[in-house]
Amino acid sequence: MAGGYETRDVVLRPVLTIGASIVLLALFSAGAMAWLLHTLEARQARESPPASPLAGIYGPTEPPSPRLQVHPLDDLRQLRMREDAQLGTYGWVDRAHGVVRLPVERAMALLAERSRRGSAK
Repeated sequence: MAGGYETRDVVLRPVLTIGASIVLLALFSAGAMAWLLHTLEARQARESPPASPLAGIYGPTEPPSPRLQVHPLDDLRQLRMREDAQLGTYGWVDRAHGVVRLPVERAMALLAERSRRGSAK
């Protein structure tokens, strides 16, 4: 290296051979998977019994529960509204034991007031 740089280029033949081998391997794999899928589908169709003609009439028309939500955003919005109503209102949690629910702002104010009284002593 007299000039401080390489004087030879990359040998192109091995690079192209490896690239072509990878492409051929990918094509072979895709073809083998397509053939296998076709073979297995044909075997399944041959070996599985035919469906009952009554299945469409008497079978279940909707999937068993639990089912997916039809309108998840509306469900979430309703849940948040119920939570906000609970967090922002007064109510009984357990009347027999005298446990009540306070709005969050009021509970925070009471807690701050208690901490001020506790630190003043």
